[in-house]
Amino acid sequence: MTLNEMSEEYLRNVAVLERQVCELRERMDSLTPSEQYQAKRRICTLEQMISEGRATARYLAHYYERRVPVEQTTK
Repeated sequence: MTLNEMSEEYLRNVAVLERQVCELRERMDSLTPSEQYQAKRRICTLEQMISEGRATARYLAHYYERRVPVEQTTK
């Protein structure tokens, strides 16, 4: 598996996680207060996983691109 393929796989997994967040949000009004609390915690966890998944996908997709030296990024 190439790094680009791995990147695409991460993005597919991100899409699954995003659907889970949407489903939880849609059900929120029908949940008890205790269930809402648990759902909100789960959403926070899923959103962190989504963020990390996107970052990893981006990193893998651009892994072989020329890197800019640190000195140039601070000017």
